[in-house]
Amino acid sequence: MIAGLPKRARILLGLVVLLLIAVWAAASQEVQTPSSTLQPIIDVMASNPLATPESQQQMTDLFGTAFDLGLMSPDEALAAIALVDWVSLIVEEDVAGAVALLSEVLSGLIGGTISDPVAELGERLLLLGQQRAFDAVTSNDLATEEQKQLLIDALSAAFASSLLTPKQGMELLALLRWEFLTLEEEIALAVSLLAETLDDVMSGAITDPLTAITDAYNAALTPVAIGNVVTKAGATDETLSQVQALVASGLPPGIAVRVTKQALRDGLSEKEIHELLAKLAAEYEAGASPGQAANAATEEGTYQYEDQEKEQNTNVGDSEEPEEEKNTNGPKENSNDKENNASRKN
Repeated sequence: MIAGLPKRARILLGLVVLLLIAVWAAASQEVQTPSSTLQPIIDVMASNPLATPESQQQMTDLFGTAFDLGLMSPDEALAAIALVDWVSLIVEEDVAGAVALLSEVLSGLIGGTISDPVAELGERLLLLGQQRAFDAVTSNDLATEEQKQLLIDALSAAFASSLLTPKQGMELLALLRWEFLTLEEEIALAVSLLAETLDDVMSGAITDPLTAITDAYNAALTPVAIGNVVTKAGATDETLSQVQALVASGLPPGIAVRVTKQALRDGLSEKEIHELLAKLAAEYEAGASPGQAANAATEEGTYQYEDQEKEQNTNVGDSEEPEEEKNTNGPKENSNDKENNASRKN
């Protein structure tokens, strides 16, 4: 039948068939992101040793789909991964949480409910950070409900005004060892200092809340307060005298008290505690910074004394075991400590 058609008609029919075949091939062929585009994403996801192969593949597939649909660029993908601090996550729960959060945002992007994945991710991380700070406040079971609500309200106002970040809020609580406070007077002091510091942040009176609360906390540690804290922890009169002598020599009260309380919690004998405090005094008098002296005396290089030092150390009110170290960076010596050490030697 086709053979009976005029030559021109056969040519036109052939062209139509070829065109239909080309259209079908284009429609049926799956558009795939070049491997060179996905490779940086694959490399970053694999850089975290706690990420399972399944989670890495899940992330790669979602990013690949977003690329294929033209909804996201590789730079935006890397920015999103950086926002969750993927490379630095060292706890399995945090890695799983980051995967879940990225998956939700990418699924929303692909489904059409999210238009700006990086902005959306930033907003969600901000809310999660704020909630984490609120949860840290409520983690102290010995604080009253009124005390907890006071701190939550103060933090919430500071967060809403953008004058305080969730990270700074967590650092303020950590500096006072809020989670581990058990003594009523220690909790009351921490609540007072935190509330006053946050009020000053809101009024614009201070711009560095961490330094401000550090100074205020040490200033509140009078000899009587130090005696109460150490004695209630189980120290003898002789141990208390050693602690007071350390403070009188210039060692920040926070470090002197924390080392002593940790020794008591560890069950050291009175003789061992005296030797420990004597070593702490010797290291400090030899010119070591307060943090270095504490690390050397306790032979615990993972202690956070140096990391938490500003002009003075605030770690006094801790009454339980210190939390697990999650910072992969080594301790850093404070420049103010160097100046103080130099003046002490002269």
